Amino acid sequence: MPLVAEEDRFGGVVVTMESVAQEESVQSFSAALSTSLAEWKAAGKKGIWLSVPKARTELTPAAIDAGFDFHHVEPDRIVLNRWIHDSVSMLPGYTTHT
Repeated sequence: MPLVAEEDRFGGVVVTMESVAQEESVQSFSAALSTSLAEWKAAGKKGIWLSVPKARTELTPAAIDAGFDFHHVEPDRIVLNRWIHDSVSMLPGYTTHT
C-alpha cells in the first residue's frame, strides 16, 4: 500500500509523517516507499519530501537506500528529500541561521 502524501505547489509531494509512523516494520515501509515512488514518478511528480518521526528513526536507512538525502533535522523528525523528475533538481538546500 502506498504512503499517504499531499501534493505541494511545486509539482511534488509531501509524505505525511503519520503515514510513515504507522508502518509496521522497516520491510513494510521500504515496500510502501518503493510503490509510492513508482506511482509518483508515473504521475510526473518532481520533489518528494519525507519526514521520519523521531520515534521511527530505524526507517531512515531504508529511505536512504531508496535514494533520499538528508535535508535537515528537527527535534521531532528527520527530513529527507529526493528529486525523481528527469530534470535538474530544483529542491532547495538547507541553510542555518545563526
